Amino acid sequence: MVSEKYAVVAHITSAARPNDAAWVQDDAHILSWLYTRVSSEIFRLVHQRGATAAEIWAAILSLFMENAEHQAVFLATEFRRIEQGGSSIIDYFGRLKECADLLADLGEVVQDREQVL
Repeated sequence: MVSEKYAVVAHITSAARPNDAAWVQDDAHILSWLYTRVSSEIFRLVHQRGATAAEIWAAILSLFMENAEHQAVFLATEFRRIEQGGSSIIDYFGRLKECADLLADLGEVVQDREQVL
């Protein structure tokens, strides 16, 4: 996981340390990384002058968590409507797995039995 590899968790979970020059520099790098990884639409919604990485991370998280329930309902419906049609069995199972994985990311785990049915 990137956050563990680069030891950035403290920057998004702990209080700011504005008097620590190394922390401020690291936070600026993390903030830059966050801003360059989101779409321009999301950037416009979350950008704040003088914000810390934790504040921007919280804003990004809020955007996605506000829509989580709606996304879960939409994906659950989509999951149940996936048909094989003319696609290969590998493509069909791939679409099922992708949708199930997205639901799991939202806290709505699709049980094996549901996937088989």
